[in-house]
Amino acid sequence: VRDSLYLSKTFPKNDFSRWNYRDYDINLFKLACEEITKHGYYVFRMGKLVQKKLDLENKMIIDYPFSSLKNDFLDIFLLSNCEFCLTTDLGLDSVPFIAKRPIASITDPISLMKLSSKKYLNIFGYYYHEKEKRFLSLKEIFKFNLAFFDSFEDFEGSGIKLIKPDENDIKNLALDMIEYLKNDFILNDQQLTLNKKFLSEYDELCRS
Repeated sequence: VRDSLYLSKTFPKNDFSRWNYRDYDINLFKLACEEITKHGYYVFRMGKLVQKKLDLENKMIIDYPFSSLKNDFLDIFLLSNCEFCLTTDLGLDSVPFIAKRPIASITDPISLMKLSSKKYLNIFGYYYHEKEKRFLSLKEIFKFNLAFFDSFEDFEGSGIKLIKPDENDIKNLALDMIEYLKNDFILNDQQLTLNKKFLSEYDELCRS
């Protein structure tokens, strides 16, 4: 779960504030962590430098950045051998990506979704039209040139607000991944139809 502490501490002379839209509050993941453990999994919250502790009493949830056992070897080992990685799309998830582990990714902009394997599930933020008080469709996200944004500055003057997934969205993503794992990455007919429809439109919009 990305926050801005790592970059600000590691590269203090650089200004990375344009990427602050990628930061998430770790508290949004508490519900997902608790639900995952109900299915028999241990949860490791990963990271080297993080702003907040994951304040939970559940002994099946390990706040690894604050552990005395944290080391470079374990960073790679845990991420290479996890049942799946729940991520806000940051550098650290390159490890499970290379190790071909399942990844449940929260990704913005939408153009950066992980689509190269059936082992990946993706969700993204809600693009909200403030004047019309409604969410944009996939086609409209591309129409407003927000599918490839690189900073919150790209939203200025557009009248569109990016709303991040909430704790229930994140919990449901985790539970969907657990179900997907149990089904050996096989979608039912309805899911398959919807998936194909989305990917067909997404591919066409990325090419246009």
